[in-house]
Amino acid sequence: LSSTDCRFGLNELALQHIKEALEGLPEQDRYGSLIWDEIHIKKKLHFDSRKFEFDGLTDFGDETEEIDVAPGLADHVLVFMFRPYKQSWVQTIACYATRGATPGHIISNLVTKITTVLFNHSAIVRNTVCDGAGPNRTAMTMLIGKKAVKEGRTYFNHPMSDQIKVFCMSDVPHLMKTTRNQFLKYGKVQFTDSVADFNYYELMYNVEKKEQLKMVPHLTHA
Repeated sequence: LSSTDCRFGLNELALQHIKEALEGLPEQDRYGSLIWDEIHIKKKLHFDSRKFEFDGLTDFGDETEEIDVAPGLADHVLVFMFRPYKQSWVQTIACYATRGATPGHIISNLVTKITTVLFNHSAIVRNTVCDGAGPNRTAMTMLIGKKAVKEGRTYFNHPMSDQIKVFCMSDVPHLMKTTRNQFLKYGKVQFTDSVADFNYYELMYNVEKKEQLKMVPHLTHA
């Protein structure tokens, strides 16, 4: 690892390996998911004597000059990866260091660029997966179009081909977590015109705990 040139931005070596793995395969065998997530990191400035530069600052790689980001110590890292449908591997392809959560319009631009770059390396993105954070929802709205979202559309056209649809999805674990947090904080969750009340679950538990044969045996007080 010490001999690897680890930098923020697109990983050209990873992209080349993806191309070698998928090039020449039928189109449907080159379909896959573009997945991203953002993590919080500890602020720390470190001088790399090998590269003779400081690490720990905001860094979008080659896109830094094109993207209007707040300079300073980075406290978040945004990571993108590609997962082909018919292969058993997953490959990280880009990471970016930013100060604060990455804004939705920047994520939208990055998704468009990365989808295009992957296409040029024989990988075809057919869906995106991310959590339901505000910036991600903004990015999805920008990619699909505000009017189209209101009409119920869940996809945008691939930047390299209008014949390819890229569907936007939220990952289920994060949806379950945010639903749980909503229940714990407010006691209710609204979906379209309906409201789910946590009291329903409490009533069900109080009835179930008295029965030997339970309909929802995994429902516990915890």
